[in-house]
Amino acid sequence: MRISETKIAGTVVNGTAGDVNWTQFGGTLQSRVAASDNQYVYANLANGQTTMGLKCSDFGHDLPPYASVAGQQVHKEQKASAVASIKDHVIKLILADGTLGSENKAIDAYWDSSDEEVDHGDERDPWGERLLGADLNDSDSGCSIRAKNWAAGSRLPYLDYVEKTVWVDVGPLVGQAVSVGAVRSPGRWRG
Repeated sequence: MRISETKIAGTVVNGTAGDVNWTQFGGTLQSRVAASDNQYVYANLANGQTTMGLKCSDFGHDLPPYASVAGQQVHKEQKASAVASIKDHVIKLILADGTLGSENKAIDAYWDSSDEEVDHGDERDPWGERLLGADLNDSDSGCSIRAKNWAAGSRLPYLDYVEKTVWVDVGPLVGQAVSVGAVRSPGRWRG
């Protein structure tokens, strides 16, 4: 059986890779991306500059620890200060040990100058990782978002909302005892 959880990040901070920190008017980075309310985080980028990674973590997942992760999706609401200027640079998972995942899900398209909702990944996309529910329950697990300015002048990327959906497969062969001529203990077959 496949189940899903959609959550917002409990912790949002600037990472260490990139050129310019994300910032906000009032509140915190986390409060500005917690709801679709036109309260943005943004960065003022010169030509060729990238934002720091917006590290979204502590999603508060409560998944069965032995459930196999089938797919993950990062959903963001974004806009740019001008057309033909801002693109995704890096969209990656943050793994439970705090490192970035292997696959970059950045989309090579300019952000619109009005709010648009964009999805990265889906129900069948594990982002090149073999993860379990326990990995996503870890508070360090999450996603990192970086944008880049491709225009000649200074431009701003804006993020209004970020959420992450996770799909996991659970059932009698994933962390539950079954009786089919062998003994099942959590995580291992014996018999």
